[in-house]
Amino acid sequence: MFTPSYARPMRARIVRIVITLIFITACQSAQRQTIQVPAPKTILQKVVEPTAPPTLVLDHKYFQVHYSPEYQLAKYVKYTLTAEKLKSRKAKRRNNFFSDPFLRLKKIPAIAQNAYAKSGYQRGHLAPAEDFRFSQEAIDATFVMSNMAPQKPNLNAGPWKKLEQLVRRLACGEEKVTVITGPLLHNSLSKLPSGVPVPEQFFKVVIDETPPRKAIAYILHQNDRGNILADRIASFDDIKRRTNEDFFAELTEEESSRQPAQINSWKEADCH
Repeated sequence: MFTPSYARPMRARIVRIVITLIFITACQSAQRQTIQVPAPKTILQKVVEPTAPPTLVLDHKYFQVHYSPEYQLAKYVKYTLTAEKLKSRKAKRRNNFFSDPFLRLKKIPAIAQNAYAKSGYQRGHLAPAEDFRFSQEAIDATFVMSNMAPQKPNLNAGPWKKLEQLVRRLACGEEKVTVITGPLLHNSLSKLPSGVPVPEQFFKVVIDETPPRKAIAYILHQNDRGNILADRIASFDDIKRRTNEDFFAELTEEESSRQPAQINSWKEADCH
């Protein structure tokens, strides 16, 4: 087919334009593909991969131990105590201490029952056996070593025992309370020959679960003796700061504003 000479430059110009457009489109497509390439999965996984949990929750059915593998002690133990449970005293205390089977299952070193031997410290219950006399299974469970912390005999048999008795009277009077107990842990604690850290202080939080709801907290010292409970009532802010836990989060703003509740605002009773 004959093409006029005047049309040839125009056709060449069109060809060049088409080639240019194809080149530009290809470049833009390549740029879009580069931008849309996701980050390598291996890098993302390294960023979001969780570290080992600092606390293990060991559910012993009647109480929960929030355990620190780092310290080999409970950070705290939590349970519900009711007047109904305290009215039943059919179980006997058998003092059969044992290492925690949950820790062994997880292949985590578990404190042996003789870890406090000849140390001058007693195996102090965090969840006291006397609170679980309603069931032989329950009271036996409290002798698990993850529910223990080293306590001086004068503390264990003195102010600590008195505080446990007070909590039972509050539970009987108020019908239902939540009890949270633990040692105050930090890195500079001395240790028993077995390697178990020796807490310098212990805390106990009691939350009344019946209206009007209220709470009270205590911090006791290893060297405490005598009737010192009135001097050991602690503020909620101090408990939060020392434990790095907010045990009072479920209280309303109005309930929190009245805290800590004075002991004379609680009902006390004997369930026996």
